[in-house]
Amino acid sequence: MTLGKLIGRGNTAEVYEWGENEVIKLFDQRIPESLVDEEYQTNMQIQGLQLPSPLVKGKTEIDGKKAIIYEKINGNSLTKQLTRNPFKIRDKAKLFSQLHQQIHEKDGAALPKQTAHLTRNIQYTDLLTPEEKQTICDFLQELPKGNQICHGDFHPDNILISKIKLK
Repeated sequence: MTLGKLIGRGNTAEVYEWGENEVIKLFDQRIPESLVDEEYQTNMQIQGLQLPSPLVKGKTEIDGKKAIIYEKINGNSLTKQLTRNPFKIRDKAKLFSQLHQQIHEKDGAALPKQTAHLTRNIQYTDLLTPEEKQTICDFLQELPKGNQICHGDFHPDNILISKIKLK
């Protein structure tokens, strides 16, 4: 199968159409395989929690790049919906907060810890001095511990609205 239309781009990957009912998240070559595997396993666990999220369909590799295949969600981002109709901001803000609450109500004890993920990203960046990295990582260790799921990149562009209703 060949890559379809580019539909999204982030800091670590690009998302393309992959057939009619799937998308493929193609990771940059600089992203270690262990992080791709961690994302795959995390999303498999999220599926088991019955949160409104795309189903994970599998993993593959294209031209030396690791990839995860997901169910394609047909809908528009919350950002796009707000842009088209800004007078619906109250309704969309309520939907956004309900979804956020639904995510945080789930027990994420079996998932990788967000502080470990953030610490790794902080150590990986070249935008901070070693002292700044240490200060931030020390602060992370002082934050309250919890088992709630944390999306990690929760914003209106990452929320696709489809015909599926929230639980």
